[in-house]
Amino acid sequence: ADPALDNMAAYQGGDFGGVLAAIESDYFEDLGVNILWLSPTYENPAGAYGGRDGSLYTGYHGYWPVDPLKAESSFGGDEALLKVVEAAHARGMRVIFDIVLNHVHEDHIYCQESPDWCSQTCVCGTQDCDWEGPNGRPLDCQFAPYLPDLNYRNPAIVDRVLTDVLALM
Repeated sequence: ADPALDNMAAYQGGDFGGVLAAIESDYFEDLGVNILWLSPTYENPAGAYGGRDGSLYTGYHGYWPVDPLKAESSFGGDEALLKVVEAAHARGMRVIFDIVLNHVHEDHIYCQESPDWCSQTCVCGTQDCDWEGPNGRPLDCQFAPYLPDLNYRNPAIVDRVLTDVLALM
């Protein structure tokens, strides 16, 4: 990890193995849970990136996807995720995935294959790129320079995203 990275801005959470252990120990069943809602499970970039406050951050929260079909290796990867889903289904539980549809990380496969899908606009909340008001651009601003929005007015983007989301089912 980057020594300039504050520990709180780095990966902190558990992993698919921990979720699997909770399922297999009947933890969720004892609570009466029949649906698990997982935060984004996409692979995120390994590095740290600058925030508007000058601090470094990682994609610890899952919202910086780089691959639409690969599970985060820090969580245990594809095989571990499949085990979670299989174990949940075996106990009558459903699994819902939080999917990231608004933006991707600049290293995302979409940006590599079709750079025009990931064109830069302006960073939300900066000069001439307010969230609201006369300079408001809430529909086309991006959270950070390395997190381009996907323009769903482009049918090719809609088709690709739908294809990839359906492939996960």
